[in-house]
Amino acid sequence: MSQESVRVVRVALFSHVAATLFKLVTGVITGSAALLSEALHSLLDVLNQAVLFSSARKGRAAGDHVYAYGHGKTRYLVNLWSSVGLFSIGCGLGLAWSIYALLAVSREQPLLDGANWTLLLAVAGGLLIQGYSFFLAARDFVGRMMVERQRNPFTYLLGCGDVTLAVIVVQSSAGLLGLMMAGAGAVATLLTLNPLWDALAALGIAVLMGWVAYYLGYLYMRYLTDVRDRSAETALRELAEARRAVERCDHIHSIILDDHRTLVFAEIELQQEAMVSGLLTRISGAKKQLLQQLPQAQRGETRALAFVTARATVEATLTRAEAIILELEQSLREQMPQVAEVSIRVRGISAFELPEPPVRRAPPTQDAEVVSP
Repeated sequence: MSQESVRVVRVALFSHVAATLFKLVTGVITGSAALLSEALHSLLDVLNQAVLFSSARKGRAAGDHVYAYGHGKTRYLVNLWSSVGLFSIGCGLGLAWSIYALLAVSREQPLLDGANWTLLLAVAGGLLIQGYSFFLAARDFVGRMMVERQRNPFTYLLGCGDVTLAVIVVQSSAGLLGLMMAGAGAVATLLTLNPLWDALAALGIAVLMGWVAYYLGYLYMRYLTDVRDRSAETALRELAEARRAVERCDHIHSIILDDHRTLVFAEIELQQEAMVSGLLTRISGAKKQLLQQLPQAQRGETRALAFVTARATVEATLTRAEAIILELEQSLREQMPQVAEVSIRVRGISAFELPEPPVRRAPPTQDAEVVSP
């Protein structure tokens, strides 16, 4: 989680604490079922963001003998339980409360007494409190979209490089939408003097909490079910196709560990000319280095020379293959910073084909200079 995301989480946490207290007090004063539902919504936001902030530290822990690739998935598992559990409970409580409000209206004993301008002031105050948090999260989110040249915000929410920021954007957006529902219910109640609209707004807020539970659960499951990083796979395929040393690159797979780390696996077939060109020179250099490691008396032995030649051939071949793979891995990491590890297996070299001999061109001739008498 970046420093900017930490700041956004802290601002969102404090704003939702203030919004919870504000909605609760004004909801009790006005008797609005919608505002009390929104108070519950904001309370769940506070609890979920507290878990989100604390689990982010746990997720940054380095790998150990139990978790080879760190504790990133533990973070998502905890957040999955928190978001789905809290907002599902909130949805259930909100539905029960809205049904109670609807029954009270049907018995002509509404919780909200007709026209109440205090309710509109309460909604306006809540919008101001949560609006600042939403502004910070949206600014950071849109900025990243522009840098990565993304146009669809709904698609980018699922592929955002910082899942913490995506969660804050979802919760802040849902908080503002819930307040707008409460405001719409208040306006309708003022215009019609019928508190039924306030109860219906409370019902809509309960359904909204259920949607938040579903969406956050879907978002976290993306990082818990070994979802592939299609962008990294495409980048590796394009990089391999652009290199003459690689004949073919297939069986490309990837696993998203967390929002900052992806593992990529692939198999490549090396191009014949790239491996053979200059091979004899590399073998000769490796052979000289190996012979220097032997005593002077053994350097002329037939058995030693045969073994050194074979060893030098293997070393020269592996060194060339490793250089091609290393250059491909470095290019992928530069283009895709989220790639933490790349595992490329060499399946072999392209089919044997004797290259055509180079065409030797005759040197250009100069026409004799003719001197007129």
